[in-house]
Amino acid sequence: RPFNLTLEKIKNFNIKSLQPTVLGKTGIKEFDILNGFINQMTEKVSSDYRNLKEFTENASHELQTPLAITKGKLELLLQQENLTQDHIDLIESSYESIIHMSKLNKSLTLLSKIENEEFSNKESINVSLELNKALTDFNDLMKLKKLKLETSIQDNVVLENDKTLIKVLLNNLLQNAIRHNNEGGEIILNLTKSTLIIKNTGNEQDITGEQMFERFKKGKHSEKNTGLGLSIVQKICELSHYGISYDIKKEWHKVTITFEKNTA
Repeated sequence: RPFNLTLEKIKNFNIKSLQPTVLGKTGIKEFDILNGFINQMTEKVSSDYRNLKEFTENASHELQTPLAITKGKLELLLQQENLTQDHIDLIESSYESIIHMSKLNKSLTLLSKIENEEFSNKESINVSLELNKALTDFNDLMKLKKLKLETSIQDNVVLENDKTLIKVLLNNLLQNAIRHNNEGGEIILNLTKSTLIIKNTGNEQDITGEQMFERFKKGKHSEKNTGLGLSIVQKICELSHYGISYDIKKEWHKVTITFEKNTA
């Protein structure tokens, strides 16, 4: 009985609750030693998780302020008269670095929150509608790059998930398909109740499809990319129990997400 009670407490331990497991005395020496160790271990784990969570949130907040200030000062500096071309080039280079750092900070913070399962407000989401909204949002960018879009979107594809995660998933996939596409290239998008497939033309890569999901892994021609977009997509799929694969065949890139078991 005391063993089964201890086992049940361990099974119900949830690090996100930030509460350690509390196991009382059993009157059996060996079980009391075991329970004491488990109490200490879960208290340490909860404390470490809380400290790490606070550090991530504080670091993100504190970094954004000086980055925003520096960005603003560089913008003012660019408006000054009598700047030489060398000065302008230096300021623009610094400005781009600040923008990159800001994006990187936001992406890392988002990735940390996803890994900590902070997005757990599940609801029925019409992915068909969300995908059409996202395509409308990215329409200008696609026109700017003269991309040809071909879609096949099944109506009323509904998933049980956190709405924020679904939006981040769709936005990151579309951003990836647009950013890494060739001017005048193509995007082919297919959504059914079981799969989401996004194909786009792009440069041939010197890395494999699976390596595209690795953090900070960038193919050639991706110097300005944070290298975290697809890592975030993969982490969302992992958390949502969706299958995901990335295939590269010459100039065609294909991302396939399978969520058949997660339809509402």
